[in-house]
Amino acid sequence: APHRRAMTTASDVPSTPRTPRAITQPRAETAGKLDRRDALAAMFHALDVNEDGRVDVDECVRAACGVCPTMTEFEVNEWFRSMDVSDTGFVDEAEYVAGMLNVTRGMTEAEFATSARDTIARTSKKVKHPRYYFHRDDARGYLGEELVPLLEKGLDALLREVESERLRVASGADWDEDGYVPDEWRPVRPMRFLGEWLRANSKKGVAERARREAEEAASLAKRALEAEIAARGGKPRPLHELTREEKLEMCFDAMDRNGDGVLTFDEMLHVCRKMDPGRGREEAASMVQWMDVNSDGKVDKSEYETAMLAVMEHLDDEVFDLGIERTLTAVTFADASRGEKLKMVFDKCDADADGRLDMDELRLLANSLIVGGDETKVRRTMKWLDANGDDVLTFEEFAAPMLAATAPVDDDRFDAAVKRILAVSSGDATEPDAADALHAKLAAYVASLETHATTRQISVRDLDVLLKDKSKKVGVVDCRPAEERAVSALDLASRGAAVARTSVVVVLGDVAFVDAVDNNIAALIESNVELETLETCDVIVCFSAFGAEAGTAAPLVSEKTKVADCRNLCGGVVAWFNAGFALVDPGTGAASEAVHPGSKTRAGLVRPRRNAFKFPKEGEEGGGDAA
Repeated sequence: APHRRAMTTASDVPSTPRTPRAITQPRAETAGKLDRRDALAAMFHALDVNEDGRVDVDECVRAACGVCPTMTEFEVNEWFRSMDVSDTGFVDEAEYVAGMLNVTRGMTEAEFATSARDTIARTSKKVKHPRYYFHRDDARGYLGEELVPLLEKGLDALLREVESERLRVASGADWDEDGYVPDEWRPVRPMRFLGEWLRANSKKGVAERARREAEEAASLAKRALEAEIAARGGKPRPLHELTREEKLEMCFDAMDRNGDGVLTFDEMLHVCRKMDPGRGREEAASMVQWMDVNSDGKVDKSEYETAMLAVMEHLDDEVFDLGIERTLTAVTFADASRGEKLKMVFDKCDADADGRLDMDELRLLANSLIVGGDETKVRRTMKWLDANGDDVLTFEEFAAPMLAATAPVDDDRFDAAVKRILAVSSGDATEPDAADALHAKLAAYVASLETHATTRQISVRDLDVLLKDKSKKVGVVDCRPAEERAVSALDLASRGAAVARTSVVVVLGDVAFVDAVDNNIAALIESNVELETLETCDVIVCFSAFGAEAGTAAPLVSEKTKVADCRNLCGGVVAWFNAGFALVDPGTGAASEAVHPGSKTRAGLVRPRRNAFKFPKEGEEGGGDAA
């Protein structure tokens, strides 16, 4: 039966902007030359990037200047305004075609065709019909330098393949045992072989092959690592066998909860909230801002490793590994349930790893919480937990009563208690690292100081509590150089009325400090008679910009004054300022918003509070605190 052409009604016409016929099929009556209306319609749709059926002035400028290079930008803008009949700031297809017909009226057919194809090519829009395909100026170079040599190699490969097949067929290598070629055998198809070879060996094909090989290599490495871990009984490689990059990659992968290759604010917050419940959100935001080099709101593996290697490059391997272990523990801890956290405590106390806690191991747990422990409480606790009375605790006996007893405790307090136990490396109670209270970048810098691990530290918050304790007399030693002291001083009086009665402040002198060895601190302490006024203090706190000078001075001050409890203010006056505590101008006594960070390279550690101090320009004297 003959085909009947369906009638088209108005309701059948699509409401979306039409694609001009010329893009896929030019007018039959214009064979041999471009139909200008169709060609201009094709140009319009090539320029209409978001395909909303209109173009703006910038797109029209590019088109007009491409088709008619003699037009100035001013002339194009005037032309656009005259073409925008609807005065909307946009030109639709009909307006565009009418305006461009006027612009191109004086062009020959060849000039118009070349200009139209060139304009379409500049938009990088996919062109389906060869009538609008245009070889750019660099196409000949591409053909001569890349495609022709590749084609020659492909033809050589085709000849070798054909010859190889001919020899196999002649020798019977491809035949079955009955002397016939198998049913599935097919001869080489030259054009298919050549096309596949060219595609595989083009730049894109080579890059794709390299990507697949890299994925296969990564997969093999992953399987090898899994096999190695299985051979170790499920335990990963020890940290000392890994490079620093591998250790940081392990931390990154642990924090990347969804495995998408980037760390988001939420993933950072998940870990930081468990490490420091009170400042988790602040820490997460700080870390993302610090590490996110390209400002996309995410931290990829390269950004993470680069940032962490930069701040930890001065740490020795032992301290570096402690930081890695702390991060991995924090990630594991953040994802763990209360029962799993109690299992961490149980395993920590199970010194002989026999799966049970005896009286000595329970005493170890008590000593980790209270210096000296309490024998009576230890025995009472054992009796309470030991359900079967055999003087040893299984995990089940330990966990059930502990979960019930801690049920009313909120998660932050529960986590703080568990972390305190997990943080100790022996049976003696120890203080948490004061650097944990600092923002991530400042904490990393402070932890890298030579005296951080050898000098007893005190955090800004703990110093504030100590200053308000009416039963304690506190000595404070300013260990900063003169130019730093001239900018601002700690406003101890702002911490309460009791501080003035219980604190004594001494300035060490004109400190000259290069490092923990090259300095004049010992000589200043030896000659400073004011330090004798601190001999009656219960606690002495030394401070400097970040703690480098004060960390060196604290043990020597303790030796001179015979005060055993002598500490370094962790993070120094910068940590005091960052925490929101007050500073004063030593000259006027007025409140100050300026703190000297010691050097320009460390100015970025003063945050989030705005620092009014500015380093003097070259040739100027002084370090004034200009706003």
